[in-house]
Amino acid sequence: DDAVDLSVCQALLINLPDPTAAVRELARVSEDLVAAVEPDNADVRVASTVDAEERLEREAREAYVDGVETNVALGDRVREAFDAAGLVDVRTRRYVHEKRTEPPYAEAALRSAARKASGAGLADHREELIAATSEAAYDDLRGRWREMGREVVDAIGAEEYERVEYVPFDVTVGRVE
Repeated sequence: DDAVDLSVCQALLINLPDPTAAVRELARVSEDLVAAVEPDNADVRVASTVDAEERLEREAREAYVDGVETNVALGDRVREAFDAAGLVDVRTRRYVHEKRTEPPYAEAALRSAARKASGAGLADHREELIAATSEAAYDDLRGRWREMGREVVDAIGAEEYERVEYVPFDVTVGRVE
């Protein structure tokens, strides 16, 4: 108890079934402040030179958010967990991280394009996507995803592919009373 001045977590609460319990523990070990940096996965946006990518990314993300067992889109509900844990002077500020892909392409961008074209990236979340839709809907999405991935690979080959992923992070800070 009261072992540190500040206890912090990043991208933890979205992976827990009871975020408030975790915030209570963070408050227990802190004598002053608790902070959480959490992405709002439901509010991620993509801009791409491949037209289908924006639409398919949104479709896949919405199904994933609906199908995953934890609340990966806590957003402003992080503040509610802080309030429920008894923290005071709770403040939240949103920051948006931009992940850019543009020529010259890094090795990671080439791997990402290959995973899109093969459907491997989508397959990593197969269970969550099927839980939110159906096996037939997943198969349809995967087929369209792979087609889009091949367009990405072709655009990279022509050095015409650009993509920006906007990932919002909410930084919430509260004081232990």
